[in-house]
Amino acid sequence: MSANNPKAGAAIGGSNSTEERTRTDFELSIDRVNYFSSKEFEIANLNPARDFSLVFNVKSTRSAGSTRYGIAWNFQPDDFMLFTLHSANGGYYSIGPGRSRTYRPFARFAEGGIDINAERAFDALQMRKSGDALVFSVNGREVWRTLDYRVLSNKFAFWAADTTGAVMSSYALTQ
Repeated sequence: MSANNPKAGAAIGGSNSTEERTRTDFELSIDRVNYFSSKEFEIANLNPARDFSLVFNVKSTRSAGSTRYGIAWNFQPDDFMLFTLHSANGGYYSIGPGRSRTYRPFARFAEGGIDINAERAFDALQMRKSGDALVFSVNGREVWRTLDYRVLSNKFAFWAADTTGAVMSSYALTQ
């Protein structure tokens, strides 16, 4: 077991853990630049104060490549953070504020190229809290960690922007 890919029943941060899988089959499609669409959901058993791992399975459904799709966390319609994939131009990820009252909206705290499956197969976006660190991974590869930004609530959204077609098949919580 690697730290970036905990398995069901494995301990995170030295505590007992269980895995809870939830099937979603959320689909989003948008074809309007500078706009977004989202599907809100709650992860009822998530306790943001404890260590956890969340893995979201997402995929582009637009054969020409989607521009931005992924997960919004600490979601409120007018204030949220984003962890997104961009399947155009070879694939890359970005992490930062979406709409925000605190940070410059749609700024990037972290971004970079990453090998993704895009429309060929599902990609795994992982957010893992370990102690004070929040760690982000794509397909098991760590892309960013921070001590400054937190998951503060159990409210999330599957999110897509601009000219995108995407699906989120499921998510898994280990805590």
